[in-house]
Amino acid sequence: MFAYVIRRLLISIVVLFFATILVFLLVASSGNPLALLEANPHVPHSTIVARENLLHLNDPLWQRYWIWLTNALHGNLGTTINGQDVASQAMSHLFVTLRMVIIATVVAVVMVPVVVIYQAWAYHIFRARLTAPKVGTDDDAGVVAETT
Repeated sequence: MFAYVIRRLLISIVVLFFATILVFLLVASSGNPLALLEANPHVPHSTIVARENLLHLNDPLWQRYWIWLTNALHGNLGTTINGQDVASQAMSHLFVTLRMVIIATVVAVVMVPVVVIYQAWAYHIFRARLTAPKVGTDDDAGVVAETT
C-alpha cells in the first residue's frame, strides 16, 4: 500500500510538472504583455525596454520558464499588471475558493446517497411493474388443466 501511495505521488508530481509547462506555454503565447505600454504614445521607449528586461521577454522561452519555475518554487509567483504580489492576491482568493469547495463537498455527500437511494427504489418499482402479472391476462397458458 505504501508503494502504491508513493507511486501515485510521483505520478502526480510529473503531471503537475507537465501541467505547468502547458499553462506557461499557453500564457506565453496569449499575447504581448507590453501591448498597453506600446499603445500609449506618452510612454518612452526606454520604459518599454526596461519592462522587457524585467519580464525577460528577450530570453528564450525555455529560459523564461526556468526562471518562472525556480521563482515559483521559492514562493515568488511574480507581480500583477498593477504591481501587486500574485501570492498575496492568490491568498486573498483562497478563502472564497475553500468555501466553495467545502459547500460542494457537503452537497455531494448529502445528495449522492439521496440520489442513489431514489434510483435504487425507482429501479425496484420499475422491475416490480415489469415482472408483475398483468390483470386480465391468462398467465397460466402454459399449464395444462386437468379435466375429470
